Amino acid sequence: MRSSRCWPSTVGVLVSLALNSCGLMGNRADLSKLLDYSPESVGCLNEAGTRVQAYYKGDIDAPLWASTWDCAIGSLDLFKKFVRSSSTEGYTPEDIKGLLETFLLAGNKITPELVSALFDLKASLFGGTSQIITLEEIDRINDFIRVLKTETLTLHPLMVKRAHEPTAENLLALTDALALAGDTIANALVSRGNTLFAWSSAQTFVNEIAKMMQVEMSPDGTMWFSTLKMLLTSGTHEGIESTLWPYLIRSAISYGGPALAIFSIDSRFLKGPNAAGEFGMKLAWRIKTSILQTLALYGGALPLKVLDELIDSLPQSALSVDRKAVKNVLRPLTAKMLMSRVPDSVDTSAIDLLFEKVDFWVRGQTHLERIFERMGAGPAGVTSEQFADEAARYLDDEVMPKHRNEVYRLILLSRHIRPMFLTGDAQITFTAMETHTLDNLSKFHWIRLLSEQLMAAYSTVPGKLKASLKDLKTIVDDYTEIGYALKVIDPTVPDLYLKRFREANLFTVNSNGDDTMDLDEATPYIGMLASAGTLSGKLRAGTDAVCEHLGQDNLGYNWKSADCFRKEVFGKFRIYFDHMPYLVRFYEGMTDAEKQEFQVALETGARFYGYSDQPIASTDQDGFAGLAQYVESFFSRFDVNQSGTLSLDEAMRAYPIFKGSLAELGKIDSSNDFLLETIFTYTVKFGHPPTTDFWGYTELISWIAMKPFWAVSVDRLGFFKVIASISLPA
Repeated sequence: MRSSRCWPSTVGVLVSLALNSCGLMGNRADLSKLLDYSPESVGCLNEAGTRVQAYYKGDIDAPLWASTWDCAIGSLDLFKKFVRSSSTEGYTPEDIKGLLETFLLAGNKITPELVSALFDLKASLFGGTSQIITLEEIDRINDFIRVLKTETLTLHPLMVKRAHEPTAENLLALTDALALAGDTIANALVSRGNTLFAWSSAQTFVNEIAKMMQVEMSPDGTMWFSTLKMLLTSGTHEGIESTLWPYLIRSAISYGGPALAIFSIDSRFLKGPNAAGEFGMKLAWRIKTSILQTLALYGGALPLKVLDELIDSLPQSALSVDRKAVKNVLRPLTAKMLMSRVPDSVDTSAIDLLFEKVDFWVRGQTHLERIFERMGAGPAGVTSEQFADEAARYLDDEVMPKHRNEVYRLILLSRHIRPMFLTGDAQITFTAMETHTLDNLSKFHWIRLLSEQLMAAYSTVPGKLKASLKDLKTIVDDYTEIGYALKVIDPTVPDLYLKRFREANLFTVNSNGDDTMDLDEATPYIGMLASAGTLSGKLRAGTDAVCEHLGQDNLGYNWKSADCFRKEVFGKFRIYFDHMPYLVRFYEGMTDAEKQEFQVALETGARFYGYSDQPIASTDQDGFAGLAQYVESFFSRFDVNQSGTLSLDEAMRAYPIFKGSLAELGKIDSSNDFLLETIFTYTVKFGHPPTTDFWGYTELISWIAMKPFWAVSVDRLGFFKVIASISLPA
């Protein structure tokens, strides 16, 4: 991983800074005496970078690591003893250049630019000027190096375990030890009153060290670090203020320690229910302390404009998504989803809410995995009743009173959500599933949390357990820009919020057709959206591989000809729609003429322009995936006897759900059940609503007259025709 390479490289730069600054002092005049007295020390820092890499990898023994520091400490002492300075005030940059090239880093070319930057850094860390280093400053540097040696040797056993036995326990111990080491190192540095270390010098220093160590550094790295430093310290862009060095060291290590642990964890060493989540949460609590300390520098609320600057400074390789969209989405996320009390800021209440929700998810996931483990449940899963019974026993055996509601919530979730996802599957399987897999409940556990928070943030309905059409429009408006940047929302699709509202209100397993979307509708609908996204990706990848690319659509995906798309998808219908076995069986059982009708109906309902020879766009593929899922969801709910057709009684069970939409589309009073039932049954029977001309009214009257003899039997083809008939292509 890139991050794994960057970490030791960064550490190498920092340690080399310490080791090189240890040799920042010397004079060429008496270097021969130094060489004669200690020839074995010549070039003793040449392997510093390699040894830092080995330290990171846990492949260096403690004595060899200690000798690296001893080289620096001993050489400085000898330098003071044998080498005279060129200036009466102290050692000059030329003295240091000679010392480094001739003695400490023999064989390396030390540029004047590097030496100048080193002197600037020395002045900021240890005092004095950028032209001279005094004997007293050498002593202060040596004392600091001794602290670095002691702390890194203390950390050495844990670094070895990090590399060779990265268990959660070992990595948490390393994180805590790093925090202590950071405090000790910061306390050893007395920099108040020293000069600013300018970013121009920092850029030169990093570039020169990187060249010497043959490490590739991003040209934008220093600017990003400058902005990050400003964020962490509420300082300026001019450079690192001397008074901030101790705080910056503590912050870098307090954030870096958990990051190092995350990059180092090996899943083979994670044991027990939700071990990864529990480990991540323990690290998160450590990071939260650091975040709150950072917010305290801003009076408890970090302005979003500071985060904007950090986003703008990120190297291109680190953030390829449109930065403006990322910055804009922070506004509704902080103000609405995280409920920050300070406008355009992330305040402590927002951080508290974020960590509270993440912690709640982690505990819930742990409960789920423990319950399934207690049951010995395999990939086939368990029924809602089995889960509830075992959860009740688990409550009595293992759960503390303050966490009991979390388990009750999972029991209700298992009863309100129908089984949809098989083990290890990102796409819903539409069969008569009666058992919950762990994956299924895990997915809906976080989806339910998301749904609840969306309701809390956006609902204008009293109680905040339902969302109105207006609320959904606000949600879509807030996240369309980032959705477009992520290539999942096409902003050119008109009234997208209305489309989403009707889908959730009509086609989920819990849809009730009223004028609001409640939690029991929103939860499975989000799951269906995610599943449809997986199927759409499968359709896109398969057709991209065989169809000529006709340019790119609004989301940057390939246009392809409608003819090629149809041949590929309907020619391999069983492959693409393998998660809908009843639909596949129905399709394969039709005649060629019926298949053509089916294809036309599906495409008419799915595509933005309906059935046409216009090229297929990514939103069209989304329509194919979504519509097929909605029809299967409808049949799985109302085809009670699984006959593949809906009888009059089964269709009438669906009538209350579609009643409101029928009234709206037909501009009919919703209390006129007689007329609405007539139109509904007519539409289901004949595959289209009655027309509004003379013949349409005549047919409708005839249908009313036949009410005692109504016979309805609609299969999937008929239902696809119904949807196609009420679709309005652009």
